[in-house]
Amino acid sequence: MEEMKGLVGRVLAGMVDPGSPQNKLSQEWEKVAGKKIAAFSRPFVSKKKILYVEVSDGGYAFEIRQKYQASLLKRAQALLGEENILDIRIIVRP
Repeated sequence: MEEMKGLVGRVLAGMVDPGSPQNKLSQEWEKVAGKKIAAFSRPFVSKKKILYVEVSDGGYAFEIRQKYQASLLKRAQALLGEENILDIRIIVRP
């Protein structure tokens, strides 16, 4: 089983461009979002350069929208460049 996990990991790693905005943001997400938000969220950058922050609970989505949405956008843009992140959306995905 461990051999299979290693193989799958290597195959998937080869499919992901290490310099892509998605990969860079995923690796740096805790620095961008902070430990609290990073613990219950996951970032995804669309082809239309929209940062989607996925959370599993509507309460988390509400809190991020009310308190942190603008600062998350600015920090993601600082990391990746304003031309690579045009907007941010918070979505709930169970």
